Amino acid sequence: MKSAERRPLGARTFRIIDIALLLWAVLWIGLGIFTAREINNLTSLSDTLVKTGSSISQTGNALHLLAAVPFVGAEIGGFVNKINSAGADIQTSGHKSRSTLQRLSWVIGFTLGVLPPLFMLALYLPVRRSWRRTVRGVRAGLARGDPTFEEYLARRAIDNLSYDSLRQISDNPWREVAAGEFGALADAELARLGIARPPARS
Repeated sequence: MKSAERRPLGARTFRIIDIALLLWAVLWIGLGIFTAREINNLTSLSDTLVKTGSSISQTGNALHLLAAVPFVGAEIGGFVNKINSAGADIQTSGHKSRSTLQRLSWVIGFTLGVLPPLFMLALYLPVRRSWRRTVRGVRAGLARGDPTFEEYLARRAIDNLSYDSLRQISDNPWREVAAGEFGALADAELARLGIARPPARS
């Protein structure tokens, strides 16, 4: 049935979609920034590891003084080396994990905050551009003042409006077009496109 077919979007619908997509993009960008900051905050754990490793190394250096003590020094020397090695390993791990977390925060922040809006924009822009071309074409036609353009608009209304909408305009819109009565249907199509008629020339 004609009324069940998919109809072209109107100016009001496009405005709603524009606002919805803007809010959707802001939401994803905010989510990306929030996630990046939260991951970046985990670098404090890496800083703690570095400090812990430094403290262990300092402890090993302090114990190194006991290596000079007779009898005890030989045993402590090997133990001190293990402590210093463990401290150095912990510091290295802390530095690496900090660098990894910082890179991860940028990657995830970019993925969440930029890619979804860009993907949706790539899908929506062609439709929006096509709509803008249609609107510019209709405005140019109105500006030319071509009498046959009214018939074009009336026939567009029949093609683009639902049956219920057409019935609100006329009991038989097809008969009106055949009789050359285009005004009401043309106005309905202009309203759908969100276009105001230019002022009448005096």
